[in-house]
Amino acid sequence: MNPLVSIVMATRNCARTLPCAIASIRQYGADRIELLICDAASTDGTVDLIRQAADWWVSEPDRGVYDAMNKAVRHARGAFVYFLGADDALLPGFAEALGELRLYRTVYYGDVRLSSNGARYAGAFTAAMLARTNICHQAIFYPRAVFDRRSYELRFPRLADWAFNMACWSDPDFEFRYIPHVIAQYNDRGGLSANAMDWTFYDEYPALLRRHFPFGARWRPLILHALSRIYRTCTGRAGVRPGRLQG
Repeated sequence: MNPLVSIVMATRNCARTLPCAIASIRQYGADRIELLICDAASTDGTVDLIRQAADWWVSEPDRGVYDAMNKAVRHARGAFVYFLGADDALLPGFAEALGELRLYRTVYYGDVRLSSNGARYAGAFTAAMLARTNICHQAIFYPRAVFDRRSYELRFPRLADWAFNMACWSDPDFEFRYIPHVIAQYNDRGGLSANAMDWTFYDEYPALLRRHFPFGARWRPLILHALSRIYRTCTGRAGVRPGRLQG
């Protein structure tokens, strides 16, 4: 019997933090969970940890974290796919969420606990909210079927999961459902979007909004983005991000 959830991890030289993440996964039985790890040719002992823990793994050079995720998802057998960072950890809410994963055309999402300040992020989303900020990647259970028609776009090196969520949200064949559980402890101080701007996403952000959201949800972030561009032009500075970016 295939597992309910495939947990996907993308790793690179994370031997210091990976044991905690793996320990938070090991409490779940193999009949419900499988662990897939795509490693970017680590040299610090990460591969030894992976070899002992993963149901499927590979260690080889890649084109970034989203390339690693795309590779691993192709081997996933679960009805749902969940992504966890090597410096994150599952919380008891993960087990509670498993009992609610019943509909295989539904993207289920909950909350995460931010490592920086202990805050809970970020509740139920509306279209207008997703247009401004992302659902944390570590809060989402994707039905396997969403990956049959799309994958993470590598031209967005830091925010491909936000673009992916936008596309899923506007897909009439799927729905999003909020489940009020804290799924994971998320290291918001070390993630991709926490450290640098994704300038390709920034440039394409208005087009993504127009493609995936109705006018009522997109008009405000479009205005803010236009003001940001004016600010960049006038000051020569980097400008501001499209929204609060998590995941």
